[in-house]
Amino acid sequence: MCGRIADSRLLFDYGIDLDVVSWNSMISGYVRIGSTSTAKKLFDEMPERNVVSWRTLISGYVQRADCLRKL
Repeated sequence: MCGRIADSRLLFDYGIDLDVVSWNSMISGYVRIGSTSTAKKLFDEMPERNVVSWRTLISGYVQRADCLRKL
């Protein structure tokens, strides 16, 4: 994993009051480093999704040209 994403994930995993913004931030971080599979796992685990959640994951697939295979 890239530099700070591991630190971010550690804080996220031990977070007590995670909201949709926290989840979206982690998904965005994984998309930025090209780890769409990890981003998708988090997306699937999210207790609540919003438009940003969907946009972030879909844009990650498009950037990696995985959109037809994954959607």
